[in-house]
Amino acid sequence: MNRKRRKKPKTLGQIYRRSFFLSFSICLLVLCSVTAFFVLSGGNILSGEAEPVQGSAEVPYPVSGSAVPSLSAQEADCLTVLFMGVKDSDSVSNTYLLARFDPVRGRIPVVSLPPQTMVVRPDGDSTPHPLWETYRYGGRSLAVKALSNTLGVPIDRYVVIDQKSFQQAAEWLGPVQYALRYALNYQDEERSIRLSQGLQLVDGQKALDIVTYPSYAGGETTRSEIMAELAVKIIGDKLSLASSPAVESLFKKIVNRVETDITYMDFETRRAAAAAMSGKDAAIQLPLDGGWPNTKEYRLSQNFLQQIQTYFGTEEKGEDRPSDSSEENH
Repeated sequence: MNRKRRKKPKTLGQIYRRSFFLSFSICLLVLCSVTAFFVLSGGNILSGEAEPVQGSAEVPYPVSGSAVPSLSAQEADCLTVLFMGVKDSDSVSNTYLLARFDPVRGRIPVVSLPPQTMVVRPDGDSTPHPLWETYRYGGRSLAVKALSNTLGVPIDRYVVIDQKSFQQAAEWLGPVQYALRYALNYQDEERSIRLSQGLQLVDGQKALDIVTYPSYAGGETTRSEIMAELAVKIIGDKLSLASSPAVESLFKKIVNRVETDITYMDFETRRAAAAAMSGKDAAIQLPLDGGWPNTKEYRLSQNFLQQIQTYFGTEEKGEDRPSDSSEENH
């Protein structure tokens, strides 16, 4: 069913439009991801035409366990979500962000992944394939399974969102102050981007400009860093909304903008845990670590995979914690 839809034109993916935000922290995750989605995929990258430029992410790994845990939260409240961004209804997902809502440890780790990240599909084929190609071949379901298989951690939910829905969600959440590390200047037949370096109030349009800017000097690595930075900033500024009476209304407004298997039950059961994290520095940027053997492949390092286990793995050793969405996802 999904495969048929994703085999449209030359772009890479398909947009889905249904649900988006979980407990508000997940709402934030989503929006982070959303922003992240397009940060990772600048103009040409979103259309599947750009090639990666190797750069070096100089963001140190955070110290594990530094956040304040929630005493009332349980392991069942934790949820790992893969966000996949598309340009429009005819495109394949070419932006990926992984985030984990972890109220037990009081943290929300976030990491962005280039679409060229090599993954091994769980179908007996041991040959690694780029993540975007896996999505094109088997849709978001296969992309989720392949990434989970490669990272060695369960992925409980997915979200697929397009640019228009991202911008609308950003407008609903409200602006955030963000220190842009570079001045952005770009012009083509369809759009003009003019943003100065430094602190500024980022609304939906500016967020879209930042995440779709096609000419970052460091290519995919820089795009990845900025994506994670902006996502972390959004979570930090907006997590307090989790305890607001307006959060349910916001959930309902955004739920029809994207495709996801996040449910209202996910939202309701994690609402208290999300509210308990308000006012805390919960968001953690987990930097990429890997290399480009060529312009078509990005291979994750063992160090990175170990960090993923630390921040996205479950507590149980020797057995997989069953996902509370196992039936919905398959």
